[in-house]
Amino acid sequence: MRLDRFQWGLSVDRCHGALSPWAELEAYRQMLVDVRGVTESAIANALSLKEFLASDPTASYDPI
Repeated sequence: MRLDRFQWGLSVDRCHGALSPWAELEAYRQMLVDVRGVTESAIANALSLKEFLASDPTASYDPI
C-alpha cells in the first residue's frame, strides 16, 4: 500500500469500532513491516516454529 497516495488528515474506518487517525494507520503498517522482517529473518535462519515463538517476535510492540 502506498501511503503517500492518500490525503493527510484522513481518518480510516477499519470497519469495526471507531475511526482511526492517519498516524495510527502509519504506526500499524510499520508494526506489520517490522514483524514481517523478523519473521523473514527467522525463516532464513531455519528457526522452528517453537524457536520462533520463543523469540517473542512482537516484543518491541507488546505493552509494558
